[in-house]
Amino acid sequence: MGYINNIEPVAFIAGQLADSNPYSIISNPNTYTTAIPFGLAMILDSTDQGYALPVASGDITNRMAVNLIINRNKFYQNDASLNPLITGNTTVPVGSEIAGLTFGYVAVTVEQAVLLGDPCFIRFADGNGGFVQKGAFRKEDQKVSAAATAAVHPTWHYASSATSGAIAIVCVK
Repeated sequence: MGYINNIEPVAFIAGQLADSNPYSIISNPNTYTTAIPFGLAMILDSTDQGYALPVASGDITNRMAVNLIINRNKFYQNDASLNPLITGNTTVPVGSEIAGLTFGYVAVTVEQAVLLGDPCFIRFADGNGGFVQKGAFRKEDQKVSAAATAAVHPTWHYASSATSGAIAIVCVK
């Protein structure tokens, strides 16, 4: 387990790096059809050589990353112009470069309550109850007309507990 509390502030926002030892980032363009919010799981799109949101259960593999807030991890509390909570800049537009966390710990918003050690399920299709954001994190699959809407990631897990709609820390490896 990493050093979860070595980055300030303790109150995280989605897409914020949650541990500085060690981590890996791969930058690629957003090749999806719309802007991608910070803190969502993305696939490495081998066709377009960029990042996109998952659209099928087969997309939930080890070739994924989480959209990370670049250069805002440690420093936004010292410079309000970099704080997404103040600027409202919470997405990466189509064609712009995305910092994809491929190894490390990151803060994400969860659709369901999760517990420390739970595996990460990632949404790839519209679900019930207003849960429609592809790339969102949850505790379990959700069925719509007997069809799955989320799949378990083979190696990612929750490094903290959180209630539904709150921030949890995910171990990306």
